[in-house]
Amino acid sequence: MSLDLFSNFGRSLDLYFHTFEFNASFYYLLRAAGYWLVGYNLIATIGTGLALTAGLLLLLLAWREHQPTVASLGQTLLLALTLYYLLATTVHPWYLTPLIAFACFTPYRYSIVWSGMVWLSYAAYQTPVYSENLLLVSLEYGLVIGVLVWEVVLLKPMGWVTDAHHIRTN
Repeated sequence: MSLDLFSNFGRSLDLYFHTFEFNASFYYLLRAAGYWLVGYNLIATIGTGLALTAGLLLLLLAWREHQPTVASLGQTLLLALTLYYLLATTVHPWYLTPLIAFACFTPYRYSIVWSGMVWLSYAAYQTPVYSENLLLVSLEYGLVIGVLVWEVVLLKPMGWVTDAHHIRTN
């Protein structure tokens, strides 16, 4: 492994977290707050903060799931990628492919809804000048987060969605 490899990899990460913006959720809210507070895009600060937050949450998830089982692995991977994508500055439609695969091994279906809604992000390319329609992005993430909360908070306590750690057999 050469020093150039690490240098180039670092530059790619820098571009990803500090330059690219597409179909983001929480990042767009924080970006709007930054424009309102200081008058310019704080992507350098916000991108780093969200990447570190995602990293810490993923470490916490890994620590919590220190002995994963076959039954819990799909759910853990689904949650990990969901957390990462919700905090990312860039979420292209094809990024969701693993979420759909992991959802097959869990009782959760919000990623299926997300895969249907993510195509709204391509409305940004309907005009010659690239321009994201933040109303469509809000609709996408509002519905996805709504279904996620509905499945995790409302259906699970009613027994309609079972925990992967305790799969019901009746």
